[in-house]
Amino acid sequence: MRRLFVLCLLGCLLTLGRVGSAHAASMKEGNDAYARGDWEVAAAHYEALVRDGILHEDLFYNLGNAHFRRGEYGLAIFYYEQALRISPGDFDATDNLRLARQAVAARSTNQLHQADAVPWWIRYSLSLSIATSTVWLLVANALLFSMLAIRSVLPSGVRRRIASVSSGVLGFAVVLLALMLAGHVYINENIHHGVVVGDIVIMREGPNESLEERGQLHAGLRVTVVAKEPDWLLVRLGNGARGWVPRSEVGVFR
Repeated sequence: MRRLFVLCLLGCLLTLGRVGSAHAASMKEGNDAYARGDWEVAAAHYEALVRDGILHEDLFYNLGNAHFRRGEYGLAIFYYEQALRISPGDFDATDNLRLARQAVAARSTNQLHQADAVPWWIRYSLSLSIATSTVWLLVANALLFSMLAIRSVLPSGVRRRIASVSSGVLGFAVVLLALMLAGHVYINENIHHGVVVGDIVIMREGPNESLEERGQLHAGLRVTVVAKEPDWLLVRLGNGARGWVPRSEVGVFR
């Protein structure tokens, strides 16, 4: 629960250095509201920054905290997930996301079977940020070519065999990292994921409230956006079920 409701001042100061004066003023007003416990005003200022294109893990983290304090667990989960898409290893966002999902589970009694399942290759691809995957891929490549160069000058024997095995391990790591990076880029460009932000959302067979219900979705449920209408989204659940939900009830990742 560390830093559950504590303002990440360092992250906000880093963010302030990258935005204009108007955005800096809005950030300060949001931080002041956050510090005095005015979660609604803080969230409003932070969300305005997001709409203006300011995307930073600490901004999303604070947004998640503000919505958590207001009992808006779907929105809290959405913003914690946003923070983790930028910084997958963030301990505080991970811990707070777990608490928010526990809060949803405690009050949700009608959850569809395996609706929140995520394919393994998506979990693998998103386990590191694009920047981190790129750095590790470059490092692994450099080590691989260095080891191949060393192997080429070693005489036959134990050391050459060790170099060969090391080269194989490094080559395998390069392939895995390259697949992770390619998968992450593909997901960002071709697969639009989102999170249900409403407490209970009715999924229907078409983009109209008069059409038949396909099930009830709970806050925090991960979905894949398949198609869009002006006010509706066609979403696919982890168990393969599809249906239309109001656009306002789903937060779509950027």
